[in-house]
Amino acid sequence: MFDLSNVTAREFIELIEHATNLLRELRERGEKGKLVFCDYLVELPSTGTIVVMSDFHGDYDTLLNVFRVNDVTNKLRSREDFYLLFLGDYGDRGSRTPEVWYAVLRVFTQFPDKVILLRGNHEFPPDLLVYPYDSPLYFRRLFGSEGVEIVHRLEGLFNELFVACRAKNGVFFVHGGADSAAKSIEDISKAPLKHPQEPHLEELLWNDPRDDITGTVPSPRGAGKLFGPDVTTRFLELVNSRVLVRGHEPVLAGYHIAHGGKVLTIFTRRGPPYFNLHAAYLVMPLSRVFSNAYELRQYIYTLG
Repeated sequence: MFDLSNVTAREFIELIEHATNLLRELRERGEKGKLVFCDYLVELPSTGTIVVMSDFHGDYDTLLNVFRVNDVTNKLRSREDFYLLFLGDYGDRGSRTPEVWYAVLRVFTQFPDKVILLRGNHEFPPDLLVYPYDSPLYFRRLFGSEGVEIVHRLEGLFNELFVACRAKNGVFFVHGGADSAAKSIEDISKAPLKHPQEPHLEELLWNDPRDDITGTVPSPRGAGKLFGPDVTTRFLELVNSRVLVRGHEPVLAGYHIAHGGKVLTIFTRRGPPYFNLHAAYLVMPLSRVFSNAYELRQYIYTLG
């Protein structure tokens, strides 16, 4: 689908620059097609279909399978109401990280009014570096010393990615989890601008839900927090939604429902180093209103 054998480092860098400029332009314009952009928050329309994926981590084969099974390229060309949403963590921990990034950026630059790129914790700000960070290794293998410049340009693009997406049907999307410190929707939409003085970006990218706690406790990840059902309830009321869909955590079945049906985790990757048995993604109708994640379950698909 996207062959890198004939792609030069300069061409890859130009693609990254094009995507970076497009992301800035979308925020400045405030809308593109039927999508609305409020700083780093994307508002979805009330009709159509959206395919939601998260955490490919360099698993290019699974990305291609999702695209093939859903006839993604043809639907993006032929349908005005067909959308893609990536919840972050495109690379790292997978040897085909360059291919995943190239495919995602190619699709985004071709269809910026239909493809939404959210930021994951592996698209880090400089003070929240993940470890191990192995993307540079994979780019150097393909592009030699020029791979270092490609990674540098990608890290610049990280700062332009959106951090949240809201659908009118009651579903709210982030990479990590509920922001326990948020007091307004602006705390979320402007999270990258408030970082690092305020904790919103760190929590949106790093937080994980737990059913057996109240409030928050420090995360064993070393960044972000673990949050209980009460935090999810407050957060969903704040953002005027009923279900939080996120990625960030590998789960054996590819998806997991927590907090009494208020949180859905999806993980669109198979195999090591995460060892989940299935990769999951969501194909959600935007016109149907959802009250909980259990109602979303019929729209979850798995590969494995």
